[in-house]
Amino acid sequence: MMRIKAILLYLVITFGIAWVIFGFIALQKQGVSSLAVTTLTLAFAMFAPAIAAIIVKRFYLKEGLKDYGFNLKNVPYQLIAWILPVILSLFALFLTLSMGFGKLDLTMQSFMSMLPKETLTGFRGDTPPFWAIVLMSMFLPVLINCFFTIGEELGWRGFLQDELKALGQKRSYLLIGLIWGVWHAPIILQGYNYPTNPYLGVLWMIIFCVLLSYILCWLKDRSGSVLAPTIAHASLNGPAMTTYIILKDSNIFLGGMLGVAGFVSMGLFVGYLLLTKQID
Repeated sequence: MMRIKAILLYLVITFGIAWVIFGFIALQKQGVSSLAVTTLTLAFAMFAPAIAAIIVKRFYLKEGLKDYGFNLKNVPYQLIAWILPVILSLFALFLTLSMGFGKLDLTMQSFMSMLPKETLTGFRGDTPPFWAIVLMSMFLPVLINCFFTIGEELGWRGFLQDELKALGQKRSYLLIGLIWGVWHAPIILQGYNYPTNPYLGVLWMIIFCVLLSYILCWLKDRSGSVLAPTIAHASLNGPAMTTYIILKDSNIFLGGMLGVAGFVSMGLFVGYLLLTKQID
């Protein structure tokens, strides 16, 4: 049986905290704000779902968080969580290039030219090769990203996934993805991820979140731990997204993980999970 009041309270808190932060970022953009300040503020918004989950569990339901499974017992699924986003992203890159959604730029000059000047300050020497960047991003950056992605996963794949179990996997995964996508709307409307058309970007972000929700929720159920989706989310935000640095003339709505190519890549994997009854 679903605890509707607890779910609604969780949503009010997590949307309230995050949307206030997103609003603060919008105000910053109207004034003078450094890239570092904006990035840190945006990162803090990722903790809104965790804060909401802790408040509802501890103070409303009077329960602990042990049932979220903070363990590494199912190591194979932790490894899958680490590597799968990179594989899906590389396949999305293949689709992007083969379908003409973008061109290959191994020099990475197109990507470098888009970076803010302050990001390049102090940069010396030749740009490392793409394979070296991917390998370097597979380790420490993933661990660092986990510190932030646990903020989202403790809420979405921890609290909300558990509370929606009564709906069954297919419907609960879908609903979580829809809510998660809408949660991003204010920041997407400010031009993040889809700067050329933020309004269409909101729809694209919802589609992205629904597909990713099936994968992350599946990892949570299979591993029995919220750590697996945390690692996968961190891997997606780190090494998986490095595929964008060797693309040029790419339409964000078509190429890469955030575009149609990524939707196809994730959709095929989700389809495999459904066909093999790993999601029922």
